[in-house]
Amino acid sequence: MLFVFRGTPELGKEFFDHFWPEAKGIADPTGDLFRSFGLFRASWWRLLGPMVVLAAIRALWNGHRNGRPAPDTMRNPGLYIIEKEAIVWEHNFHHIGDHPNFASLQKWGSKAL
Repeated sequence: MLFVFRGTPELGKEFFDHFWPEAKGIADPTGDLFRSFGLFRASWWRLLGPMVVLAAIRALWNGHRNGRPAPDTMRNPGLYIIEKEAIVWEHNFHHIGDHPNFASLQKWGSKAL
């Protein structure tokens, strides 16, 4: 499994060292790969809408804090599992608080290796 992330290699190393040390990732600081997947730039509503505010409150309540922002914080992320030449699973984030269950994703990805 390979992750592509916005930001510098140093930011990626810091993130993965903390959350999933065995994971591998490559930096896409220009966002070229993100754009090739059709990941759009978020509107202010998607950054400050009610679903985002609720997700932020829930995250703070659970002790989570924001990390350092990546370049182009307005570009929505996506998660894709690709086998051979096909996307077999994807999650395109609708707002900053929209994310899959990362623990189950890690287990799913381990089975694919």
